[in-house]
Amino acid sequence: MTSTPSFLIEDLVTWGVIVNFDRVKGVSDDDASRPENANYTSPGEPLIVSIPIDQINILSSARLYMSKDLLPLEVRENTLKQVSEFLSRKPSGLPLDPEGDMNIQSSSYKKTVRRIEALEHLFEKHEIAKSPLIKEKLKVLHSKQELTARIKLIRKSMRSSTALAFKDELKARKRVLRRLGYITSDDVVELKGKVACEISSADELTLTELMFNGVSQGHKSGGNDTARRVAKLQFECKVQIDVENFVSSFRPDIMEAVYAWAKGSKFYEIMEITKVFEGSLIRAIRRLEEVLQQLIEAAKSIGEIELEAKFEEAVSKIKRDIVFAASLYL
Repeated sequence: MTSTPSFLIEDLVTWGVIVNFDRVKGVSDDDASRPENANYTSPGEPLIVSIPIDQINILSSARLYMSKDLLPLEVRENTLKQVSEFLSRKPSGLPLDPEGDMNIQSSSYKKTVRRIEALEHLFEKHEIAKSPLIKEKLKVLHSKQELTARIKLIRKSMRSSTALAFKDELKARKRVLRRLGYITSDDVVELKGKVACEISSADELTLTELMFNGVSQGHKSGGNDTARRVAKLQFECKVQIDVENFVSSFRPDIMEAVYAWAKGSKFYEIMEITKVFEGSLIRAIRRLEEVLQQLIEAAKSIGEIELEAKFEEAVSKIKRDIVFAASLYL
């Protein structure tokens, strides 16, 4: 094909001759060339133009023998004359029959052809086929289909990019679990991993480390030290984490008030120990009860009967009175 500028059309084109074809990459639909309507009424100069393959509606079974050099004007005029003479004898253009001429016996192809014929028959019966705006409506429909296809392609690309990002994060987090002893090198869940699976209301790694290191009955520094160690390990394994923000999220400032509540103090008494609001303290104690229930299941999963009993005792000591009332207005 030559680099001759292509022509724009609004309607269907007539029969032409396919001289050659090439696979073109990187051409968008907006740049796709469309041939001119060939229903000319006056003589003109025959040209060789480039058209996208989706503009070829049907192929003819006829073959036209012509010169290999189509640059001379006389040769192109003779070629056009041959096409015109053929169409005068065979106005239909002798469309190529894939089944008869090409011996295509695929059952899926036959089903597709039958379905197209059935849809065309239904379309002819539909009232919209007689609408004067049919061409405009079909153009809108085609534009919508093209946009829908582009949206699907973009979403697929986005999913691929997201999956790649998650894949890197997954590798980093698996490195953390291996170094902490939660899974083996073959990704088999270890004992600590089973415990962590039972915890969802707080940071499972920090709580599990506290359990296995015997710090569950320790002091403030023990919890913060463990949280810092877990955060540093995650950072070293390329997990996106701010160590200081992670450590500061563990607030031991209400520990004394909660401990006093567990020892049997009245609610107004523990409010004198801490400066947090009443609602915040109530939510914290209820959240603690939820975490303890999960720790009970975690201890049970590894057969730690003694630790399970301690957690159950802690639940019984904090789950009382106004903190767990159905309504604070009763």
